[in-house]
Amino acid sequence: MTLEILLLVALVGLGFSIARWMNRRLGGQPLAEIDLEERETDRSLGVRDGGRLDVWIPEGTSVPTKVLRLLRGTPEEGRGLRLSLYAGAIDDPETADVRLVRTWLGPYPDAQQPVLVEVTLSAGRFGELRVHAVDKATGRKLTITRDERNAAPQTVITTRQALTGETKPS
Repeated sequence: MTLEILLLVALVGLGFSIARWMNRRLGGQPLAEIDLEERETDRSLGVRDGGRLDVWIPEGTSVPTKVLRLLRGTPEEGRGLRLSLYAGAIDDPETADVRLVRTWLGPYPDAQQPVLVEVTLSAGRFGELRVHAVDKATGRKLTITRDERNAAPQTVITTRQALTGETKPS
């Protein structure tokens, strides 16, 4: 049994050594050098205000980067507060072009009252977007991770009850 494990470890190590040697022979870059390359956003990112884009992360910003904004809005009855993030057009960075994320924070029992939401937008080195929204009144949290390498955005909603273990009185 131990002889089989030692043989397996030796073969794996030999495989990695051969892969590194081939990478150097073919002119590949070590991973450490690739990670140090400067990366920038190719489009501006933000929320749409009419047809224009309220730019949160301008085009050409070094990534990774993070922006924090407070949004105030009135929720739509039965749905909640809509949160949509857009990329700017290539020819006009202040025009909303491609919708990247669209979600709802809510529903709210009183749709007439304005809601204050803290939104954090972060852009990662490899094209991933993370949106973290917190309703300042209720403590409801919404986290969306959109990665261009994955097919669909992942959404997590957390309420104050889930965080504290509270349940509704019966």
